[in-house]
Amino acid sequence: MKEFLKKYKKGFEFWMLAGVVLVLLPELVYLCIPAFTGLYPYKVCEIFSRIFRVAGCLLLVFVVLREPPEKKPFFDSLYLTAALALLLDYTAWILFFCGISTFGITVFIKVCPCVCLILFSMEKKNYLAAGSFAIYSVIDIFSFCIGAILLAGAA
Repeated sequence: MKEFLKKYKKGFEFWMLAGVVLVLLPELVYLCIPAFTGLYPYKVCEIFSRIFRVAGCLLLVFVVLREPPEKKPFFDSLYLTAALALLLDYTAWILFFCGISTFGITVFIKVCPCVCLILFSMEKKNYLAAGSFAIYSVIDIFSFCIGAILLAGAA
């Protein structure tokens, strides 16, 4: 474990900060508008989901490799996949804010940010952040699935 941690150092990744802000911007808007509710059916899952998301964001922005990976072209497959996930996420949020709240839209709202943040971590080879985002993803998607099952049972 010590050898693994020696690969990293404190630093600052401006582009990762910009990426995290882009991914989390719709959720910040969602938190500021009190009329929209229901994406987190359980408070405990919401709390743990946010803890691991914040931890992952901090690790992604402030922990860097001692020896940075070789430069890749910007149009790498990880960047393109993350851009597609971000585009789908923004489209889903726009539809959600317009009042169209279907199961599929909510799935995109839950899955796309998870995919995008994990891909950002993998591109920077920041496996500490990727692990935190993976835990966040599992909790977030699990909470959504349980809520959807209970909602379908109630209907």
